Amino acid sequence: MDEYSFKVNFRHHILKVNVNQSGAKFELEGDSDLQILVNNSPVTISRNSLLTV
Repeated sequence: MDEYSFKVNFRHHILKVNVNQSGAKFELEGDSDLQILVNNSPVTISRNSLLTV
């Protein structure tokens, strides 16, 4: 299974992204929640939690 991961500094938050064939996982390091678009759908990522899309 192919998989890749990376970190992004976005709006003073560190967003860890892990992508594989079944979807994407997001983990947020920061002081507050962050809303992003995934496949044109808004999702909210809570700090210090893992979100699977």
